Amino acid sequence: MAGLISAQDGTSLSFTLSSADLNAIKADDALCTASYNCYIKFTSGMITDMAGNAVVAVGDGDADIFMIVQQFVDDTTAPVLSSYSLDMNLGVLHLTFSETVRGSSLKPTGLTLMADAANASHVSYRLKGGETFDGNQATITVELLAVDVLAIKALNLALTQNTTYLRIASSTITDTARVANAVAAIVTPAQQVAQFTADTTAPQLMAFVLSLQPGAVMTLTFNEPVRTSLFDPRLITIQSTGTGTGSSYTLTGGVVSPAVADGVMSFSVQLSSEDETALKVSSTLVKDVSTTFVSVQTGMTQDMSYNPLLAIAPSSAVAANGYVGDSSTAVLVAFNASFQSNTLVLRFADTMDPASFIPAGIVIQNGVRSTAAGGRSYRLTTSYTMSPPGKTMVVRLSDADLLGIDLQTGLARSLATTYLTIAASTFNSVAGYDVVPILDGRGLQASGFEADATRPQVVAFDLDMSQAVLTVFFSEAINATSAFQPAFTLQSTLNGTDAQRVLSLSATSTVTHSADYRALSFQFVPTDFDAITVLENFCTAVSNTYLSVAATGASDFFVLAVVPISSASALPVTNFTADSVVPQLTAFDLDLEHAILRLSFSEIVRANTFRIVELTIQSSATTASAHTHTFSGGVATTTNALTINISLTDDDLNAIKSDALIAKSRNSTFLSWTSQLVRDMANNSIASRTASGLLAAAYLPDTSLPRLLSFDLDLNAGALALTFSKIIRLSTINGATAAVLSSGDGMAVASVNLTGGVASVNDSRILHLTLLHADLNAIKALPALAVSANSTFLAFSTGFAADMSGNSIQPVAVPQAIGCQVFTADSTAPALASFAVNMTSRTLVLSFDETVNVSTFDVMSVVLQGAAQAGAGVAYFRLTGSTTAFTAHDSVFTIGLTSSDYNAIAVQLGLAKDLNSTFLYFASAPVLDMNHNIAAATSSASATACTVYARNVLPPRLLSYGLNLVEGIVYLTFDEPVQTASVVARKLSFVDSNNESIVVDRLTLNTSSATGSNNATIEIAISDGDLLELMAIPSLCTQLANVIIDAESGFATDMFGNVFVGVTGVHAAYFLKDDSIPHCTAFS
Repeated sequence: MAGLISAQDGTSLSFTLSSADLNAIKADDALCTASYNCYIKFTSGMITDMAGNAVVAVGDGDADIFMIVQQFVDDTTAPVLSSYSLDMNLGVLHLTFSETVRGSSLKPTGLTLMADAANASHVSYRLKGGETFDGNQATITVELLAVDVLAIKALNLALTQNTTYLRIASSTITDTARVANAVAAIVTPAQQVAQFTADTTAPQLMAFVLSLQPGAVMTLTFNEPVRTSLFDPRLITIQSTGTGTGSSYTLTGGVVSPAVADGVMSFSVQLSSEDETALKVSSTLVKDVSTTFVSVQTGMTQDMSYNPLLAIAPSSAVAANGYVGDSSTAVLVAFNASFQSNTLVLRFADTMDPASFIPAGIVIQNGVRSTAAGGRSYRLTTSYTMSPPGKTMVVRLSDADLLGIDLQTGLARSLATTYLTIAASTFNSVAGYDVVPILDGRGLQASGFEADATRPQVVAFDLDMSQAVLTVFFSEAINATSAFQPAFTLQSTLNGTDAQRVLSLSATSTVTHSADYRALSFQFVPTDFDAITVLENFCTAVSNTYLSVAATGASDFFVLAVVPISSASALPVTNFTADSVVPQLTAFDLDLEHAILRLSFSEIVRANTFRIVELTIQSSATTASAHTHTFSGGVATTTNALTINISLTDDDLNAIKSDALIAKSRNSTFLSWTSQLVRDMANNSIASRTASGLLAAAYLPDTSLPRLLSFDLDLNAGALALTFSKIIRLSTINGATAAVLSSGDGMAVASVNLTGGVASVNDSRILHLTLLHADLNAIKALPALAVSANSTFLAFSTGFAADMSGNSIQPVAVPQAIGCQVFTADSTAPALASFAVNMTSRTLVLSFDETVNVSTFDVMSVVLQGAAQAGAGVAYFRLTGSTTAFTAHDSVFTIGLTSSDYNAIAVQLGLAKDLNSTFLYFASAPVLDMNHNIAAATSSASATACTVYARNVLPPRLLSYGLNLVEGIVYLTFDEPVQTASVVARKLSFVDSNNESIVVDRLTLNTSSATGSNNATIEIAISDGDLLELMAIPSLCTQLANVIIDAESGFATDMFGNVFVGVTGVHAAYFLKDDSIPHCTAFS
């Protein structure tokens, strides 16, 4: 024994046993397990005292004198794993403890291997078992179970010393103490291996199975876990024999499927499509198990310690343990769609025969079910494949099928909208089996999708000016709905230097597409076509027709914008068609309100070729039966345009308005024309229209009120010259609605409301209204009215005039009366127009041709004459006065004949007794007019005949009488002259009372008679007999009071044959009594 003394010099000695001694003691189950079996012996050389004396030996050779332990302490210290080693080649674990442990107590399941001390990788393995053949000792050798070795390898554990750590549970082993102490557990950190021997044994392929069902699989089995990550199928060769003498095929690829991590002893390899195809098309390989062998090259895979697989020579190839031939329908596993290469790449689980392809069996759709809401689908028609037999069939999409797919909005635009269904007959496998169909409702989504990344290009364009169509050709199908018309610009030069002759299409241009969508045709909107044609030398020939395009012009069905063409390097036209279409007059508007005729054409016309004289307006469509008027002139617009506006002449306008049928409404407004009317910008003559007229598109009647612009007054002519804003229909002039005023402010001191007038003969803007004589005279009669332009104003109501369309004139109210523009004062001397005589009223009515200042009238200038021409025997009388005052201003006034003048006229038998004996002339200037023009004297040789004559129809009246008894005369005075010869004296009686009912005495003149000439006062000479009888009656005629007479009707007749109407009881106005002395004149 050996040990380390730990006490100082003294009587007690302590020393620590060496580990070897202690372990040796503990290894013996019968030694010092308790006080009863623990003895000590030593030799004298063990120690000396302080004097150098050796200790007395104990039990030296004699056991019975061994010294038993005096104090015994049991072992309570847990054994500790001091170190361990691992040999992966042998699968042996050596555990070294801090003391002797009992080998029989080993429980390997308490041991756990880990890849790192803290198990950060979370990779560990707890042993399932193992065994040791060691007894009690400090180092225990554990032979690992094969399953544990393989599992450790599979988990990538214990590859190196740095990846080998151990945990030990306290239950793993115990020491040899009487009361056994469990080993101290090691948890974290785990204990690293002290000595490590890596696995250096090459793995071996033990067996394989081949399945040629679609998606051919080879299952490989090894003698230990291998790394699938290092598997290289290209080191495997399939042979038809085990000796290498037949045919063979070395794999080109393949993948572990299902994918498994490193550390498996068996895995399946899905052969590449190429390899599967090659094997299946071979006539000698893998036809059954007897023709299926494998040889491998070194390194086809590696074990977990990176030891390469042991090679199998072709001459000793391994026979298949199992074989499954191809006996099922083919399955479409996946497909990719590429619209960059325009292909569908179909990946089948089996090898397919490309010659069997039927394109109509494939339907592209946008979802699992094409009939779902928003579903889209397209069945291929003409697509094809050029692939060799294999699991991958590349279907090249035809242009027609590409377009068919493109036209389905939302179909195959992304991975999410690309699905496929396939019919069973679409393909056959090389074994002759159909494809497993994929039905609608279970559509297969594309595994990969490549959108079109190539931008379309404009490759050419045509321009047809006859059809107004721009056709643009593209390098691929274009989504017509993406067309942005303003991005297409026509220009007259290649480099865009002519900024004036450039046109970008309007956004409203109609876009159509060709059947293959590789061409877009733009139908010009009229404004675009017109904008081109209105310019000279722009799109009129190949030399001035170019196109530039912005990127926004169009896009393909994958929204790739067209490659732009800059204006600096524009594309020249390929095919150009000049405008050969004749222009049409498509519509016209007639505006009678503003005298405008507006012509609208189908295209721009040259204004300088317009000839209005080729244009006819008519009342109905049929020219032959219509009222027509061919225009004679007008002012037309001079700009080349779609429309020509003509300001109509008054002559044409008047002719239209005057016609009873033409242009009275839209339905009576038509135009016809010849081909010489106008030409378009390409010098094409307009299409004529002569047999039937074109109905007006718009008709604006003349509805505005005409206005009086100005007026002139000529008092000499007695006429108003009226200037209107529009042509006035002559027949509508109504002077009775107008008034002439002295001012235009509503404060006129003089005015005359006209009663009529006569207008001049033609409808016109300027009309002459001759005033009625009475109105003219009324105007002249007012001194404050119409004496100058400043005192001449005109107002009128709506009835004053109307234009040719029947629009009444805009009235002019009195407060806004229009002032006279040109005033012509009266310079014409007045003249007697006519006169009338009324002998009953004893008046002369003189009518002058104008108003005269009556106050200036000289009545003594008037001479009545019994014939038109004076001469011998022609009675006449010049007036001496008048009973009427001459103060008014008028053209007609009355002269009241004085009694003397009347009587003087009346007594002349050949004067003023009837119309034929009544004439008048002025012996001197009779009167002045209102402008002081003197009426001239007239000649008796051409006296004016009386126009209206009224004879006296009143009987003469007795005004008074007187009796002169001295002379024996009765003087009777009448109100007019009477014919002396007509006096019947016997119808005159003197009576004694003026009351007929009480007359007693009466003396009727029986023998008396009238004497003298015709006169208003006549004398009756009382005969002597009558006088004596009168004087004999004392109650009669003795004094004035009893001079009373009765005169019977018929007593006298006036100069006009009117018979006196009797009177009674008339007292005398005077009486001369006979106071002479009677004397006897005779006796018998």
